[in-house]
Amino acid sequence: MRLIKKILWLGSFAVLTTQGMETNKRVELVDEPLADFQIVLLNQSFELATAIPLAPHIKDHARFQQRAAEIALELNQPTLALKYAEEIPNWRQGAALADYANYSIAQGITNQLVPLLNLAQISADSAEQEWRRDTVLLKLSKAWKSLGNTNELNKVNRVLNASEQGSAELSNAQVCAPDEFNDYVSRLNAQLAVGGLELQQTALASYTLLYKQFFDDETRRDWIEQSIISRWNKLPYLNRIDLLVTMTETAQQAGDLETAQHLADVAQAMVDESVWPTEYHVQVLAKMADLRMMCEQPELAAEELQKAVGIFSEKRAEIIDIFRTEALLPVAEAYTRLGDLSNARKIYALAVEEAVVNSNSRPRAEDLCQIGLSMAQCEVEPDAALWNRMDEIKAGLGDPW
Repeated sequence: MRLIKKILWLGSFAVLTTQGMETNKRVELVDEPLADFQIVLLNQSFELATAIPLAPHIKDHARFQQRAAEIALELNQPTLALKYAEEIPNWRQGAALADYANYSIAQGITNQLVPLLNLAQISADSAEQEWRRDTVLLKLSKAWKSLGNTNELNKVNRVLNASEQGSAELSNAQVCAPDEFNDYVSRLNAQLAVGGLELQQTALASYTLLYKQFFDDETRRDWIEQSIISRWNKLPYLNRIDLLVTMTETAQQAGDLETAQHLADVAQAMVDESVWPTEYHVQVLAKMADLRMMCEQPELAAEELQKAVGIFSEKRAEIIDIFRTEALLPVAEAYTRLGDLSNARKIYALAVEEAVVNSNSRPRAEDLCQIGLSMAQCEVEPDAALWNRMDEIKAGLGDPW
């Protein structure tokens, strides 16, 4: 029995023997029902990541394995995610284990997590660079806080560098009470004043949580919007648009289409006034399509996606071949959300063909991995021709990588 599975088994057994076999409390995570084709896509994607040789490509090998574990959790397949995590060979295993732990905590199942988190800590300690270690520690900080283990939380926070510790504090903070609004905003602004890019992103994301909490307070809502816009100058444009997407989603959920459309128009102005590298232009138009869908403007969403496809076709040669799949997938995913599965499948098929333009197997495997995970996530089943083509490319992988 593998070490991680043994830890989980022993943790479940301990609870059963303590509480008695008559208990109905679920002590293990179970995978939720999922379409067979989604399971196949997940497993094939993980196999593609695993096929990438460890030497000299361990970073890519592990990165895409971890991504498969992340999507498995998003699709409520914790057993599969844990199976994938067991195979990750470097510090990213710790990140995957911590993600699993946080997922388990969210499900109310905590009995087996302490030894699992300790394994994640070992992975963090083995990381050769500070940012890798801190990536795992931020996830551990969230887990220990959720478990109420202040001793372990303090140990983690003492190791995090100052910037990342501030990020952990903001990530773990509860949404503030109305009478704490000013103090909480002061903390956010202090972090924005001194923090690097990641902390800037975390602090502004916290602002969007305030936006959601105080949406019905029009005065505070408008102030928060202006505060975000006035403080995002250090963020890349794509990150700024992501903030607007989050705020637009809040407005849509509140039934305030006027505000949603206003936020979409702010994003539209940013897109129209900026000069974009082609691969980013295609992606940002897909984001605009999502915004228009939130505003109940499907015709405008379809226009944005048509623009994206047109720009890709016209300026394809400007995009380095290894970045073409990354540009196309947001378009396919947006078509899926629009309910246009025919065009979604066409874009996925185009992405598969772009994956084989590079003669090396590593970028081919990486692109096919991303495509499979995206289709699984978006519940898009490949047709017979696309299945066959993906299988053909997968079977042909080999030297040179």
